[in-house]
Amino acid sequence: TFRGSGLVTMRSREEAIRALSELNGRHYMMGSFEPLTIKWADPDLRAKKQAARENNDIIRRGLFFARVPYAATEAHVESLFMQFGSVTQVTLIRDQHGAPL
Repeated sequence: TFRGSGLVTMRSREEAIRALSELNGRHYMMGSFEPLTIKWADPDLRAKKQAARENNDIIRRGLFFARVPYAATEAHVESLFMQFGSVTQVTLIRDQHGAPL
């Protein structure tokens, strides 16, 4: 029961880089036997590449995370990532009935 996942958006790219480097494969959430997996979130790479060509202010600051306990809440995840800066959004991926995927 430790395969929950979701998305977190940090306030800045620098904060996202710090969270990624400090947590990915290194942090175990309470009760978990596997470390967190964290990657850059990239929901629509083609659109982002086009936007980047048109606007140099586009920055990546969203992260995908996996291997969190199903019992984890958005507040748990937010408090973990807040160690590295301001969190602007946390979304746990759940099915239509609210159960973790």
